[in-house]
Amino acid sequence: MDNSNKLKTYKSIIINALNDNLKPKQFKRKGNTFSRNNTDLVYYIKLQSSQSSTSDVLKATINIEISSLILLPVAYDPIHFRKRIGAYLQTPYDKWWVMDNEKSAILAADEISQLLFDKVIPELDMLKTTRDLANLWRQNKCPGLTEFQRKEYLAFFSNQ
Repeated sequence: MDNSNKLKTYKSIIINALNDNLKPKQFKRKGNTFSRNNTDLVYYIKLQSSQSSTSDVLKATINIEISSLILLPVAYDPIHFRKRIGAYLQTPYDKWWVMDNEKSAILAADEISQLLFDKVIPELDMLKTTRDLANLWRQNKCPGLTEFQRKEYLAFFSNQ
């Protein structure tokens, strides 16, 4: 198998695992991104390959994002919640999986699937509305936002 096919194989192992976990939760796939829309929020789970991947080694992580359809007209950033999957680890850190063979890709897919099932999906299921996001921001929890953005979005709510 040539190197470009190796990386495609590793990536497809991860994508297939994501699809198996997310399709029952009404996520739809487009490329490396899975999304679900509840008419207020759009949830994104994205496979990101590192620029430091080589022709033999795929280095990848998972990004979790939420976009509020209510805030889109007033926000300069379309993403209102942003975490990397490593934030869900027992000891949070910026986790990147390094895959250089099919076995390592399968192990990565299993670990990602476990984190999605145990941690990510339960958190997303608790964040059902833009108001739920605002409640996080009121507690100074604003994953992926600057303090300026947090205050700007809360000000939007106080003017409603």
